Amino acid sequence: MRGATPWMVGLALLGCGASAPEPDDGSAAATAAQPSVAPSSLAEIAPGDTGAILGLMHRVMTAGDSVALVTERRDTTLSVGPDREPRRLTLFTRGGELLKLLATEPNDAGQMTGETAAWFVHGEVRVVQEPFAAYFLDADRLVLWTDATLIPVSVPEADRMARERVVLDTLQARLAAFGVRYPS
Repeated sequence: MRGATPWMVGLALLGCGASAPEPDDGSAAATAAQPSVAPSSLAEIAPGDTGAILGLMHRVMTAGDSVALVTERRDTTLSVGPDREPRRLTLFTRGGELLKLLATEPNDAGQMTGETAAWFVHGEVRVVQEPFAAYFLDADRLVLWTDATLIPVSVPEADRMARERVVLDTLQARLAAFGVRYPS
């Protein structure tokens, strides 16, 4: 994958169902290995099944990207401070329903070279991918926090709750630039 970041490679592997080869010795492990389909909602996932949540994240991102190609697109900018390049925002909607939000992010020199993407399902934020982390949310609750390569990060509950608030506040401010109130 030319130009792919580590998380893209990980997602591609998840999407292809790639895994380690299974033993072919007639054992229970060999017969129990069946291809799985990514779940379509959190309700289909057993508590603590991080792999299934990662599969759902991939499914939401892929579906959101394909739908975003045939939707309404709006662009705007936000000032991030004096002598700084403005942040570019792109919102994808269909019939007024939120689908995807893109926002450029500054590097250490203040140049907008990074990007944050947020995918929505039925108008609710579901996945947010920042340059150095990704999050799966359900009912505006941060369910899974990963690093940029989609490796789950273990954090204290207070840190999880604080990050959840920052993610949602940032999302609300960016949507407000389009005159959109979240949650609606």
